[in-house]
Amino acid sequence: MNLGAERIIIEGSDNGTEELETFLATNGTALEEWVDAGGRLIMNAAPNEGDGLSFDGHYFNWTDAGTGYAEATDPAHTIFKGPYTPVVDSYYGDAFAHAVIEGPGITPLLTDLSQPVRVVLGEYRSGNGITLLGTMTMPSFHTPITEAPSTEAYNLRANIVHYTANVPLGPSDDTTAPKVDAVNPAEGKTGVARGTNLRATFSEQMDPASISKSTFRLFRCPSATSTNCTTQVTNATVAPSEDGLSATLDPYGASPTKLGAKTKYKAVVTTGAKDVVGNALDQNSATTGNQQKAWYFTTGSM
Repeated sequence: MNLGAERIIIEGSDNGTEELETFLATNGTALEEWVDAGGRLIMNAAPNEGDGLSFDGHYFNWTDAGTGYAEATDPAHTIFKGPYTPVVDSYYGDAFAHAVIEGPGITPLLTDLSQPVRVVLGEYRSGNGITLLGTMTMPSFHTPITEAPSTEAYNLRANIVHYTANVPLGPSDDTTAPKVDAVNPAEGKTGVARGTNLRATFSEQMDPASISKSTFRLFRCPSATSTNCTTQVTNATVAPSEDGLSATLDPYGASPTKLGAKTKYKAVVTTGAKDVVGNALDQNSATTGNQQKAWYFTTGSM
C-alpha cells in the first residue's frame, strides 16, 4: 500500500467486504497512523457477507437491517451544497445502505430517515487528518426521495470526494479576508444585454455553502442616477463554480423574463460570503469592519 498519497478512497462494495477486512487486518494500523499524520480517507462498504468489519475503533455493523431512506443530519453541510449540482439532502435506495457505522467521535452526515441514530455516512477527525466512513450501496441504486433519475446521487458522491480532499485540517493561520477581484458586467458598464448573467471572481477559494442568493444579490434602481437601490430581484439563482473561485447569478433563473430595458442595477456580494477556512469577505480592509462588494451597471434596450 502506497501511503505517500495525500488522500485515499477505499471501496469495499457489497461482496468485497471480507477482502477489505483482510486488507485492514494487514494495513489498518499503518492506515490509521497515516490519517493521524494528516491523511484524508474515505472508506465505504455495503456488506453482503462476513460479520462486519472495523477500523480505528469504528465498526461497520451489517447484522442490523438495511436503510431504504436516508437524509442529511445537517443540510447546510458542504457535501449537500456543491460544487457538483444538482444535489439534494434526502435519498432512497433499495437499499441505500447495508449497514450502520458505530463508534466514538462520529459526526453523522447521513442517517436512516426513520431511525436517525442509524448512521450510514459519518466523519471524524483523528490527529491532523480526517476520515469519512460510509455503508452506502452504489449510486446507481439511489434516487432522490421526491424525484428521479439519480443524477443527484452521483453528484453527492462527487461532493463527498471534493469535501474530503479540500476541507481545511487542523488550526489555520490564514486570516486573510477574501475579496472580489473582478465582476461581469463591469462596474459602470452601460448597454448591457438584458439576458446577461452576473459573475463575481474571488481572490481565493470560497466555501460553496456560503455562496447563495442571500450573499450574492441584485437590486433594481429607481432611476439612472440613484444609488439607493432596494428593490431586490428575488427570482435569481446563484451557483458557485466547481473550483470555488467564482460565482454566477442568473437574474431570473428558469424564467424567460429578462432584466428591464435601459435600467440601472446594483449588484452586491455580502460579507456573508466566506473562504474555505471561514474568513468573511472584506472588500476594503482599510475601512473598519468587513465591507461588502457593490457595483452598478445599466442595461440596453435589447
